[in-house]
Amino acid sequence: MAKLYHLSRRLSSKIFVRGFCRNLRRKPVKACAETTAFSRNTCHNGLSDAERFRSKRGKDMKFFRKLALAALLTALLTGTCLARETFHGAYLQGFPDGSIRPDAAVTRAELAEILYRMMDLDQRRELSETESVFADVPTRHWAYDAICAMAGARLMLGGSDGCFRPDDGVTGEELSIIFERVRAQETGKRALPELASGWASQEVTFEAGNGWVMGLHGTEFSREQPFTRGELAALLNRILGREPESLLDLLVGMPLFSDNLDTAAPYFLALQEAAIDHTAEKTGAHERWTGLG
Repeated sequence: MAKLYHLSRRLSSKIFVRGFCRNLRRKPVKACAETTAFSRNTCHNGLSDAERFRSKRGKDMKFFRKLALAALLTALLTGTCLARETFHGAYLQGFPDGSIRPDAAVTRAELAEILYRMMDLDQRRELSETESVFADVPTRHWAYDAICAMAGARLMLGGSDGCFRPDDGVTGEELSIIFERVRAQETGKRALPELASGWASQEVTFEAGNGWVMGLHGTEFSREQPFTRGELAALLNRILGREPESLLDLLVGMPLFSDNLDTAAPYFLALQEAAIDHTAEKTGAHERWTGLG
């Protein structure tokens, strides 16, 4: 509020000076008609021109200051000013051939890497100290650190056979269970606070025949059908509140992927949002990019 007050003072000063200068151009100051021999600058009401000017200026400044403060408060309450710029790190990676593979199934190793990239550095270091207990995840595995972190946080578990199954697709039911662990467990809340709060705010219900269904858009978490990379990006963006509304909300010069060039494709915006580092500011329910990297 202190910053807002000082901002209103500066704004009101600018408004006053501009208004006063316009008044000077329109109405030149006239000398006081009634003066005495003893004080040429004293008017009939006992105040000098300078004193009258200072008094009027003080009243005008108070008025303009209140006006500016009211305008700033109105803009603040309606969300039209003081928009906060936020960094959105890429949590989904492309492939060496320049593709993003929107229709490919998300594997358990990829999901572990996605969640790992959402964590801050301290959480990564802490959880990555866990050693793999899975027979099918050797130290040379490309997602070794991420899988160890997920196991250490008890967010992704292995089977009774001691295997993690890193190359298996992630079904909707499995994904909903993992998200629920993030929301319910202290380790999940600490490691992934935005995902935990975002998932908790969603309306998730169980429908016979469809399994778990999230919200008004009807995202289904089926038992058999694995999520695709495009579907997962759209889902996570929605949970995290990272949703540009149209192509105009992105930036010219952003990186593109060889298989995600159709701007009218269902998951174009979602994949760009998920796979590119950028800064953004909220515009109502959506966001607008403000910078790259």
